[in-house]
Amino acid sequence: FEDGLDSNGRFKLYSTAWDIFTSSLRNIFFGAGSCTVIKELFTAGGVQEGQVVFHSTFFQTLIVGGIFCLAFLLIHLVQKYKMLFSLEKRLAIPLFISFIMVDAYGMIDNTYHMFYYMIPLVTMLACFDSAKENNDSFSKSKENNTHFVGNEEEETKEHI
Repeated sequence: FEDGLDSNGRFKLYSTAWDIFTSSLRNIFFGAGSCTVIKELFTAGGVQEGQVVFHSTFFQTLIVGGIFCLAFLLIHLVQKYKMLFSLEKRLAIPLFISFIMVDAYGMIDNTYHMFYYMIPLVTMLACFDSAKENNDSFSKSKENNTHFVGNEEEETKEHI
């Protein structure tokens, strides 16, 4: 780059990832695995071997699982954004903005391959899915929002 801008080595990582991805038919369809490239890292504890992270959700997914895993990532992204349509606007709009920001950031760094992002995301999506099934307050649907008001047997049948 010119004018002092630096890619921090990302373009070299992307190039390496692409070369590994295209090196065999198996890698293209099923990836090369999560510990494909190991390098020596200089840490406070001394020199240690560590996995190379490709600093892009797209490239990391291609390396780890190929087109097969990339297809599942795309399915997840579609479902994640589709879920927003079942929520009230006051919740859906900030979540949409947050999801867009994290997914855009994922193009220059890993998001989906990091547990500290995935655990809260999966927990949140499971809560929204459960709330949608139970017609809780942040869902668009307000019918059957009262539980066990009348005859418990009839209410239980409605919720099954």
